[in-house]
Amino acid sequence: MGKKWLILLSSFAILTFISSLISIFIVLNITNTKSEINGNTLISNGSNYQNTIITYYTDNNVSLNNLNPGDKIIKKFTISNENSNDLKYKIVWQNVQSTWEDNNGNPEEFTYTLTCSKGEKISRKMPIKDEIIIEDLELKTNEINNCTLTIDFININDNEQAYNLNKSFNGKYNIQIER
Repeated sequence: MGKKWLILLSSFAILTFISSLISIFIVLNITNTKSEINGNTLISNGSNYQNTIITYYTDNNVSLNNLNPGDKIIKKFTISNENSNDLKYKIVWQNVQSTWEDNNGNPEEFTYTLTCSKGEKISRKMPIKDEIIIEDLELKTNEINNCTLTIDFININDNEQAYNLNKSFNGKYNIQIER
């Protein structure tokens, strides 16, 4: 009978240990979650920001080739803070690869403008490397910030702009939660 109890207690101890490991994994996974559904991203960085929703209405990847003067690309996205605390975030360019600085190109003719419903407005030439678009943005509880990113290949009427043809840009704009 002693051997049966030893086997039973050992089995119970092993099952308890395995269930503890599974519980720890589940808790860690819940407090640091990223899930993607139909191009919309729900971000949760720790338990304080589980209800921060970033919606990219089109893909947040930007891949531009064979642009012509006058071409315009519009990307829209929304940041929604449904947390009980204020949110601080920044918007960045990542994974940038650009040929607009090569072979006598005029990168000042390739620009972007970011305009958001909370009053932010930034206009700059397109990046040639990863960079911050805007930082130190705050979103109070239950606030939403609707943003539009407009990319322009400016048409200069008195110039053929052949020097900027066959240029390419690839990158991604992203929202990074800071707190």
